[in-house]
Amino acid sequence: MTYSCRSEVFSYQGNYNNALSDINKAIELKSDMEDLYIERASIYCKLGDYSKALIDINKSIELNPDYAMAYNNRSYIYSQLGDYFKANQDFIKAKELGFYK
Repeated sequence: MTYSCRSEVFSYQGNYNNALSDINKAIELKSDMEDLYIERASIYCKLGDYSKALIDINKSIELNPDYAMAYNNRSYIYSQLGDYFKANQDFIKAKELGFYK
């Protein structure tokens, strides 16, 4: 999807406003793709907005409960929010789903 790809480029360049604009458009067009929520969560993390990132990661997991990368990323977000118990639980879940082999 063009908006998603361009969002990644903008994010890589540090242009987070344009990255968010494009990923929001991609989600508007295809709201059932869990990867898009992971991508937006990543942008929110780069902006330090872990609360919004958590909402998107939860949506990604809702769409695909077996998505190992989502649990791994949520583990990171929980650690940034200081919830190390939940971070550890998600790290274990990601490993169980095969993220770390």
